[in-house]
Amino acid sequence: MKRHVRAMASAAVAAAFIFGLIPAASSHAITSRLTIGVSDHSVSRHQKIFFYGDLKTPGHPSCHRFATVRLTRKATGLVATTTTDYQGNYVFQIDPKPNHGHYHTRYSGRSSFGYAGRHSCSKAVSKWIKIHHT
Repeated sequence: MKRHVRAMASAAVAAAFIFGLIPAASSHAITSRLTIGVSDHSVSRHQKIFFYGDLKTPGHPSCHRFATVRLTRKATGLVATTTTDYQGNYVFQIDPKPNHGHYHTRYSGRSSFGYAGRHSCSKAVSKWIKIHHT
């Protein structure tokens, strides 16, 4: 008799779940924000450039700690990749080269972390920054 009662209870719970009477564990998408700054917008031909910024995910430090950020030049594509620090800050140093153009940073996001894989961090792209030759 006990087995029969358990089987019926399990079937009732499964039916309630299927028909939406019991909500599924929620998935939570966390909004990411990526900023960018530059040491100097006007540079001489072989001057080093420093790009810096931060990745912020309010209330969810697991997203911005030790995350991969990519620096991209509009004309040529990927320039460099770095990892944020514990607080979500990053820095790129571009070696002396002809380095004028438009740059931005990109974060690809993270999925299925913590809480039994129910959270994900959204992708983020910074604004474009233009670097001029002097």
